[in-house]
Amino acid sequence: MPGRETWAPAGYVAYSKVARTPAARSALRAQLQLLVCPCHQSMFDVTNGAVPKFGPAPRPLPQLPLQITSDGYLVAQLATISPWALATGSATRA
Repeated sequence: MPGRETWAPAGYVAYSKVARTPAARSALRAQLQLLVCPCHQSMFDVTNGAVPKFGPAPRPLPQLPLQITSDGYLVAQLATISPWALATGSATRA
């Protein structure tokens, strides 16, 4: 997605599945490359910014900006992150 070119180092991505029900379980359908949220009846394309491909979801899942440290660890680029900031793209670096 535009503006997120550095958020997936070496192809690693992390998305937040914001669900308010404790029973909400997501599942990755590897053959379809879709993340499925059965309680919200939506499917998200994990190869294209987690945009909704099916169901009532109105927007993509929030993406967590990642980076690889000089020691080789995969870490978040931000110190604190709110789901709203990630969803709207207003998250700021630490």
